[in-house]
Formats: sequence, C-alpha cells, structure tokens
Amino acid sequence: MVVIKHEGIEIKYDEFKNRWKVDDETNGITLDRVSLEEAKKGVTQALKNKGKGRHTRFKAWTRGGWGMGKAFELVTVTSLAEAGSTYHNREEAWITYPKVSEKSRTRREKTVVSYLYKDTAINRQRIEKITTLNAQADKLSDKAKSVEEKLDVIVIKKGEKKNGD
Repeated sequence: MVVIKHEGIEIKYDEFKNRWKVDDETNGITLDRVSLEEAKKGVTQALKNKGKGRHTRFKAWTRGGWGMGKAFELVTVTSLAEAGSTYHNREEAWITYPKVSEKSRTRREKTVVSYLYKDTAINRQRIEKITTLNAQADKLSDKAKSVEEKLDVIVIKKGEKKNGD
C-alpha cells in the first residue's frame, strides 16, 4: 500500500479500487478521490475549514437496526444531515461504523439524532448493564419457550365429541 503524507495527514492509495483515501478521525477528514492531486486539495481544504463553524466529529453510541434487542455500537458522528424527510421532522446526522477489517468499506448511514447517545463513562456503565440485562432476558425467554414446548396439546380426532357437547 502506498502512503503519502500531506500537511501531516496520511493519504493512502487503494490499488484494488484505484482510489486515494483519507480516513483521519483526529482531524475529522474522510476523503475518497480519483487522483492524488484531488486528495491533496481535499485535505488542504478540510484543514482550512477546520474550526470555521464546521461540524467536529465525535464518538456516540447507537443501536444497530431497529430497536431494543439490538446491540449498542460505538460510531462516529461525521456531520449533521441536510433536512430530510418531513415525515420524521427530526434532526438527523451522518454516522460511520468502525471498519470490520482493513479491506472492508466504511459503513455510513443517516440516523435520527435522538437515536444517538453520548460516549461518557456513565453511559458506558449503563450500556454494559443494559447488555447484561438483555442477555439475562434472552436466557429467560429461551427457558420459557422450552417449558412451553412441553405443554400438553389438545388433540381432537374427527368425528370425536368434545367434553360438554
């Protein structure tokens, strides 16, 4: 892999995709460009814009998928989203999930801000507690299903009268 430093930021060449990429969380810069020249321009512009009222990236917790049974994931909030659907009428933000491997693509999606939780020590403790309680609830649910499967089922053969008929 070819790595070039421009203004202190690493620009990596992805030979497989023939693209120049920057993923610098410290400075909040994520780029994917066709040429090294474009990548350098993007880095220079991003560094100029830093601190000019632009959004600063930060870590937050969210739940994958739709809801309560899903695991919490630590994501990066990259920017506030343009006003989207009037159906939700809620603030939205763009988030990225951690890469699964060096070769994998960064998963990016838009989410409702109220689905994001601060990455604080107390929230980490709470998330750990929620995760433990959800695991216990899953075990109890499995036990309940196991007992339910043992219930005696009523079987009525055709032509047979039921009690009380």
